[in-house]
Amino acid sequence: MKIKFLCWVLILLVSSCSLSSKFNVTRVGEEPQAYKERYIYSLPRTVVWIKITYEKESYIPGPYRMFSQKYLGLSDFIDKSETRWKIINTELSSFNEPDPMHYYSINLISGNIQSIPFLEFGQEGLILDPNKRINLGSEVVTPDDDHKPPYFTDLSEEVNFYEIQDTMFKTIIQDTTFITIPILRKQREAKTLEQKAEEAANFIIQIRKRRFKLEAGDYDVFPEGTALETSVRELNKLEKEYISLFVGKIFTQSYSRSFFITPSGTTENITFLKFSETKGMLPADSPEGEAVTIEFDPLGNTEILKNKLPQAPEADVFNALYYRLPEVSSVRLVNNDRLLYESRFTVFQAGSLVNIPLGVHRIRNSYWNKGN
Repeated sequence: MKIKFLCWVLILLVSSCSLSSKFNVTRVGEEPQAYKERYIYSLPRTVVWIKITYEKESYIPGPYRMFSQKYLGLSDFIDKSETRWKIINTELSSFNEPDPMHYYSINLISGNIQSIPFLEFGQEGLILDPNKRINLGSEVVTPDDDHKPPYFTDLSEEVNFYEIQDTMFKTIIQDTTFITIPILRKQREAKTLEQKAEEAANFIIQIRKRRFKLEAGDYDVFPEGTALETSVRELNKLEKEYISLFVGKIFTQSYSRSFFITPSGTTENITFLKFSETKGMLPADSPEGEAVTIEFDPLGNTEILKNKLPQAPEADVFNALYYRLPEVSSVRLVNNDRLLYESRFTVFQAGSLVNIPLGVHRIRNSYWNKGN
């Protein structure tokens, strides 16, 4: 790509032996007093787009957790409710937009604009039409579809009450004599939490027995093929749901958010958000969380040009177009001490301003903004 660009520049230089038009380039607002027409363009600046995908894990303890060891022999279970957040993926890319600090005017003094071959620079992306539309994304957080309570609805396959039968005595008067009569009484009482846990544990054992008989072919009517797979799958699903009453549940939700960072063109570290394992994404100025920082470090390949060439258009220079040679910059995305992303990007605002003489070229109709 570099060889192609250099060859194109050399051809342009060789062909610049004569001009039928005379023009100069100035900043917008610094045009000469006399000119026929002007055409406005801007230099590009690089914007870095960052997409961060992060995950929320909600840990919900089961209602029978205190009986996990007693009835199922399980010692690994969720003991308390908590939420954990983590960054799971990052994406970086870049695009160019007009730099508001670098608008220039091609001031036509004599001749016509068709003889000035600046359109090729636009095709190469070295200069931009300020009116050209740029499609950008937006900073959007994925809607939060939190799982809401109740988290456990199937607590038992049995009824929630049991009957108690006892004898009560009723005293009556018969012929001036007190007689005590026994009366049988039945009452319904709600089961205790431990009773429900024991029933759920027994049901889990029943599920396992039924699954074993299915797989071993112990039933008189034995399902085969898809029917067997479906039966085993449903039993596994039912067992998992009942075991969650003891070990708890984990709900996972994914989110994503985009950020647009415009580097200054110098070595810099920009903290654009903070991230907390307990609270998730936080503003950059939050006292909580760990900083998420993007680091830019220009390699300095075009630094020699800044030292030898003027970095602003000169009024007494004619028939030369100004553009900016981009600089390569190292880019790192860091969360505290954890490296999330590392690459290199071409950053226009870190580069050097250069000019090139233009020769006589026939160009297509210009799309540039025409002013008076």
